[in-house]
This record gives sequence, structure tokens and C-alpha cells, in this order.
Amino acid sequence: MPEKIYYLSSVRATLIGLILMLMGFGLSFIGFDVNQSFWQNFQSMVIDFRGVANLFASLLMLFLKLMFIIFGYFTLKSRNGIIRAKIDNKGFYFKEITGKSKMEKTAFDLNPLTFLPYSQLLNIYLLENKWTGIHLEIETKLEKKRLVTLDALTHSQKKEIYQIIRQKIKYLSSVGLILMGFGVSFIGFDVNPSFWQNFQSILVDFSV
Repeated sequence: MPEKIYYLSSVRATLIGLILMLMGFGLSFIGFDVNQSFWQNFQSMVIDFRGVANLFASLLMLFLKLMFIIFGYFTLKSRNGIIRAKIDNKGFYFKEITGKSKMEKTAFDLNPLTFLPYSQLLNIYLLENKWTGIHLEIETKLEKKRLVTLDALTHSQKKEIYQIIRQKIKYLSSVGLILMGFGVSFIGFDVNPSFWQNFQSILVDFSV
């Protein structure tokens, strides 16, 4: 099977990038007052030197604003090449929201793809909701996980991912059953007895 890559649509990527940048710039204007001096506005909007606690809080906010702007810029710049999922002969790759802070979760597109070999996938589900659309959910030996980052893909892309992975899981299940059947067939085999004795041990026993 040739490798299949699923990109975030350029329209959605553009919107996400613009929203992130607007959030960053919007947060920068919190505290602005036309009646205050430039220095007072600078401390309210950028870095506040009116105490250690104020300085620490303003630095955190500045970092947050810059991250929104940087991630927004990255999204706009890469809008035609943002990968959300990939499928090849080895397994399934997808973007996953990780991290504890909001910034880490917002920047999940910067993370590498999470890889799951087909042997670890027990099932995949295509869930439909008339309000929120189509969602993908995978089941492994450890958990069930909804693929939230793939919600931004088109319906046809999600359906194609579902069908391909479903076929892979069915194929591996069939191979497993065949191998199990062969394994059971050799119960009772011994290299020392004759062919006829082994035949009766593993196939049909006529020694009654």
C-alpha cells in the first residue's frame, strides 16, 4: 500500500493561524488606557516593574502572547503542509494533543506524529453526530482514544482513514486465526514416533 498523507486544509490552517495571532495581539492590549502615560501603558501591557509579583506575572503573560503570535505565524507559513495523519504499511501516524499547559496543547502541530503499528490496534470507530460531525476513535490494548486533532480533516478523509485501518485490522485478525489453527494442528507432534503415530496424534487417531 502506498503511503497516504492527510494534510490540514489550507483554509482551516489560515483561519487557525489568524485566530492565534489575533489572540496574541489582543492580549497585548489588555491594560491599555488612553489617559495613562506611555510608561504606565508599557508596564500594564508589556512588562510591569511595580513589584516582584507584578514582574513575574507580566513576564508569563508576555511569553503567552509571543507564543500565540509565533504559533499563529508558523501555522500561516506552513498552511499548505500541516500533516495531521499518515498511513503506510507499518502502521498509523497521527497528531496528538500532549502537554499540561495550554501553550503545549495549542502547539501540538509542532510535535512529531504519534505512531501506532497495526498490531497494537484492536479497533477503529467512525462516530457520527448531527451537531459536531464525524469523529474517529481508536481502541488499543490500553485505552480508547478519540482522535480530536483529526476532526479538522474532511469527512471523506476521515472515512478513508477508517476504511483502510479497518481492513488492516481484519487482515491481521485473519492471519492470526490461521496461524493459531496451524499451531493447534501440531499439538501431539513428536520427532521420535513414526509418521503414522504422528498422524494419529495430530490429525485422526485410529487407535481406539
